[in-house]
Amino acid sequence: MDKVVVSVIIPTYNHEQLIEQAIESALRQECNFPFEVIIGNDCSTDRTGELCERYTGQPGVKLLSHPENLGLLKNYRTLFSECAGKYIAILEGDDFWEKNKLAEQIAFLEANPEYGFIHSNAFLQFDHKHKTLHDHTLASSGEFTYRDIFTDNRIAAVTVCFRKELLQHADLDRFESLNFKTIDLPLWLEFSQHGRLAYINKSLATFRISETSISNNRSVQKRKEFEKSNRSILNYYSQKYPMEGLDQLFMDEKFNLKMFYIYLYYGTYSDMKTLRDASIPVSGLKRLATRCWLLFLLYKLFVRIFYNRV
Repeated sequence: MDKVVVSVIIPTYNHEQLIEQAIESALRQECNFPFEVIIGNDCSTDRTGELCERYTGQPGVKLLSHPENLGLLKNYRTLFSECAGKYIAILEGDDFWEKNKLAEQIAFLEANPEYGFIHSNAFLQFDHKHKTLHDHTLASSGEFTYRDIFTDNRIAAVTVCFRKELLQHADLDRFESLNFKTIDLPLWLEFSQHGRLAYINKSLATFRISETSISNNRSVQKRKEFEKSNRSILNYYSQKYPMEGLDQLFMDEKFNLKMFYIYLYYGTYSDMKTLRDASIPVSGLKRLATRCWLLFLLYKLFVRIFYNRV
């Protein structure tokens, strides 16, 4: 096999219904350069491992089957350590790519060496409705900066491709010791300090939204833990790469507002009452939310009916 240009990493855990589509979308990329596919099965308890095994005989496919569950960060670390390519592209086991994803991104990075990282728009697929909608929330104009990511991270990992050399700047040991619940946000923040971040305004991938994913979980407690982790990530980077306006006050307000909406959308009436005493200073919105709980329930019902019709 010629020298690998891109290493495609596929971290997966209990994705038996989706993993084959993810792997197939990687193998069917229409490009004129060699790439490898490295699958990291994190001790799945369903048939994910069995399905991944079927691809190990294909050229350029490697399967890392962990005998015990490592967790997200360690699974990523083992995958990174196996990458031989100049570039790394991320494809989590419940997502998939358009056939031209790698070709477009590598063509740009090869022609523009000052850019270390590229991402694109994406489609969103809501598993519980089996619908695909164009995701406008990931779109932006121009290129992303450190400030953009810090204030509102809109970069989906499935759309990303970056130069492998950028990993030397990321302190993965520190990420683990601080118990970060996600790896994409700290990586994007780090990468933004060591190269320009390009954006393609095309949907080159599909990002699945699952009710069980940590960032979209219906459990208020799990969502709270995730947002606390994001706040600790921002706190770490606000100290490592300080920037005017991205201070403790900003981070606290961002966290408080996130928690307000989590309580509002996913909380029970009992949860809503705790807003009166919780340290979530969102002025009169707290009182308005608790007094208008029934109205908001009707609003959620309307949204669900609307989405069922589009």
